Amino acid sequence: MNPRDTFGPITVPADSYFVMGDNRDRSYDSRFWKFVRRDQIKGLAFIKYWSWDHDTLRPRFGNIGRLIN
Repeated sequence: MNPRDTFGPITVPADSYFVMGDNRDRSYDSRFWKFVRRDQIKGLAFIKYWSWDHDTLRPRFGNIGRLIN
């Protein structure tokens, strides 16, 4: 087991974010390098570029290109 997957609970400081990658086992995210300060964020995710269904091993074509609310 990767120690990044078994830590917590954790308190996120004010004006900071805990950021998770989309590939849990291989992402270098807040579990690895901790928090992102609000003033370090340069943009927002607004559209789904790719969506994969792990159960059917196929793309979720209906989700690709959809706006993120």
